[in-house]
Formats: sequence, C-alpha cells, structure tokens
Amino acid sequence: MGMWMGRLSLSSVKIAVIFLILVVTTALTTFLLYLREDGGTIATVLAIPLGIAAIVAPIVSQWATQASEGNSGQHPTVRAVILIVGIPLIVLLLLTVTWLLAARHSDLPVHFGSPTRLDEEKVIMLEPRVDEDRWPAGDLSFTPKLATTQTLGDCLLPAELLITPMVDGHQLPQQTVQHDQEISIPIPEDSRKVGLGVRLKVPGNQGCVLDLTLARGTLVR
Repeated sequence: MGMWMGRLSLSSVKIAVIFLILVVTTALTTFLLYLREDGGTIATVLAIPLGIAAIVAPIVSQWATQASEGNSGQHPTVRAVILIVGIPLIVLLLLTVTWLLAARHSDLPVHFGSPTRLDEEKVIMLEPRVDEDRWPAGDLSFTPKLATTQTLGDCLLPAELLITPMVDGHQLPQQTVQHDQEISIPIPEDSRKVGLGVRLKVPGNQGCVLDLTLARGTLVR
C-alpha cells in the first residue's frame, strides 16, 4: 500500500476524480431527463448540495495540494489523497441521499385515462391511479376541463360538476367545481383504491352532453 501511494502522483489522482465526477454527472443527468417533470423537481433540490460542493471542493483541493508539496514536493501524502478522493465521495453520498429524499417526497403524476362523456344528471365513476401499489399521503389535485359536443344549447359556462370522492369505500365531502377550476382532495396514507363520482348539473335541465377531461393530475405531497 505504501509503495503504491508513493508512486501515485497528485495530478493523476485529480484526473481520476474528475473523470469519476463526469461519469456520475452524465449518468445522473440522463436519469433526470428520463424522469421528465419529476426529474426537474429533483434537479432543483440537488442544486443546493451541488452549489455547496462547487464552493468547498476547490478550497479542499488547494489545501491538499499544499499539504502534499510541504511533504515531498512530488507525491501526495496519505492525508492529501484521502482529502482529494474522500471529498468527491462524500459529495456523491450527499447527492444520493438527497435524491432518495426527493424521490420519497416529490409529487406524483396521477393518471385518469381518456376523456369521458357526461350526460346531464347521470353519475359516472372514475378511478384515478398512481404508479405505486398504494397511494401515499397527499392532496389529489386536478383540473376538470369540459368540451361541448354536437348538442345544441349553452351548456359549458353554466355547467357544474358535483364530485364525490371515495377512498377505500369511504365517502369524502362532495365538492362542486366548474370548467377549468382546480380541485384538491386529501388522500390518506396507504390508500388502496380512490374513486371519483362525477355528476353533471346544468341549470334549466337542458339535456346537455359534455366531454370531460381531468387535466394536470398530481398527488401533491
């Protein structure tokens, strides 16, 4: 070990560390792009430790170089090598922990399926889902968007949606919303099944038929 350390130059250690950081950074960037919107959230969180690391790393590197030059002028000491190699490893560890925390607490996309046709005063049941076996605790947020069909009459503006959430068979308070109005529903931890009972109500009983799309579905945690 001592002979190997004696042959190791400070510049070669720096090159190896820089190469390691480039590889990890490229892999992390590719992964964040794959996550799309969630990747943007995680990248925002990672900006904090990365910014701190960018400030601290040059200072530590200079300190290690001075320690090495004071020892032999040619080869790094064990302390210098530990500093140069250890600091990037610590930074990578912090990035990993930060990513895990961000992934645990970041918002989740909610899927509602294709648009649904609504007949006035008839109740339909929709089942939103997330890409997990059970629902984490959070607020189910989405925006109902209505579109007219070939039916005559002014239905879109006065139309109201009566939405009754059902979580694992338990009915939550009913909410009334209109076209392009965001709604938020609290979801308890470890919920298995979430349903939305939706009824279209239009003043005057015009016999309206509208197409419903639930947009921007997100579980806000």
